[in-house]
Amino acid sequence: SKYISEIFSVLFLVLNLLKQLSFFHRNLCNHGKYFLAANSSLCGLAANNFFRNILHVRKASLVSALPMAVIPFLSTAIVYEAFVHDPLFSGKNLFIPFFTLKGLCFLYTMEHLLLALKLLWS
Repeated sequence: SKYISEIFSVLFLVLNLLKQLSFFHRNLCNHGKYFLAANSSLCGLAANNFFRNILHVRKASLVSALPMAVIPFLSTAIVYEAFVHDPLFSGKNLFIPFFTLKGLCFLYTMEHLLLALKLLWS
């Protein structure tokens, strides 16, 4: 009962914050999985092109490019929907572990970025 009321209060807060966003940002929040999926698809195509050039493969470019674009697109869209969008807007999962993991990943990335910049500048 207390847990359910906390879930509804957090869900109500998220929905109110979403309503305050501009149309562009609201659209980005609702359809962000497609932007991420398109990015992963482009990364798959770039990797396919890179390896085809290294290995000097000239035949069947469409046959090798199709899975390298479709599989990352679908997997990114499904994982984003299942682990980010649905838990955030349903209120069924705890937010603390998700945001803790997100913050740790951000700090880990920033640490490596700062280390790379330090190596570049030295």
